[in-house]
Amino acid sequence: MTLSSDRRADVFPWPAALYAHSVGGADRLGVFRHNPTVRLYREILARHLRPGMTVLDLGCGHAIGSCHLAAIDGEALEYVGVDANEEACARAREVLARLPAARIRGQVVRSDADAFLSGATRRFDLVLCNHGLQACLRAAAGGPTAFGQRVAATLGIDGLLIVGDVFIDERATPQEMQRIHDYAARATTYLRTGVHDPPGSLPSLEIDAIFSGVGLRLVERHDAPWFALSAYEGLQRARYALCVFVRAADRAADDPTASDRRPAAI
Repeated sequence: MTLSSDRRADVFPWPAALYAHSVGGADRLGVFRHNPTVRLYREILARHLRPGMTVLDLGCGHAIGSCHLAAIDGEALEYVGVDANEEACARAREVLARLPAARIRGQVVRSDADAFLSGATRRFDLVLCNHGLQACLRAAAGGPTAFGQRVAATLGIDGLLIVGDVFIDERATPQEMQRIHDYAARATTYLRTGVHDPPGSLPSLEIDAIFSGVGLRLVERHDAPWFALSAYEGLQRARYALCVFVRAADRAADDPTASDRRPAAI
């Protein structure tokens, strides 16, 4: 699918004023913006973003997702970031407070994703879970299917789920896996965007199975290199999977609360 001319992510700038506090300083922004997972994620956000959307960001880290939303000309967005790490939440609140209020405003909640979803009383137009899905699944009561059901229940009709995570191709040798882990540790230390768990093996087809299995419809599926220098460093088995799902009206016909698409203001 080709982006429309006015929503291509590459036409939007990467202003240091929006990103620097989240990535650990303006000097790190150049490395960050050339990462293929970052560029793909921002491109997909630009494709699907609409004015006035309510956004839930599960495992938000330092709220880098809110920076993307502001940078791609988000308009009157309401954002709720959720992360279990206290330090990440404190930084995320600082990041969010620095963003233009006309583009995005909201709050950051300290909670693990599963607990937040279990107690959620509102619906969202857009749910994000980027670079944190495997951690969410490991902590989820009832396993992946139960977690998928809770995510689906948090989406309003026509609500979108954009979910992505890094993984190591199952064909990787033990030596390749160790090199990937070592390289990832150096990269995440340099780009201070939150707390990152070691990658597992969760390719896009498995992500598809989890969320399609609970009634969401797959809209897009992508697979990309994890690192900008993956080929040069011999890390081709380090991958990033990204999927977009929609909660269509016909899937929610038996849900008596499904008509409540627009949640209350934050």
